[in-house]
Order: sequence, then C-alpha cells, then structure tokens
Amino acid sequence: MTIFCYPRCSTCAKAVAYLEAKGLTYTYRDIKLERPSKEELTSFYQRSG
Repeated sequence: MTIFCYPRCSTCAKAVAYLEAKGLTYTYRDIKLERPSKEELTSFYQRSG
C-alpha cells in the first residue's frame, strides 16, 4: 500500500499512526517531494468508481 502524505497534515499523521499500530506495511510518499504522475492520478480516479 502506498500512502501519499503532506508532512504537516494531522490527518495524514493519524493515518500513518493507524497503519503502524496495526502492523501494516506501507510506502510513505511525501506529496510535495514525490508528486503522483498523471498516470497514477488517472489510475486512482478509475479505481475510485
């Protein structure tokens, strides 16, 4: 699982804390440093229903 986060976002921090508390594996991507590509955004949109 990949989580896109803004470092100053409290909701992102809560999501990361939840994933860690549950022992789930994830890849953290700082949205300011690693912006999603056009292809990724299209894929997210298509999968969102």
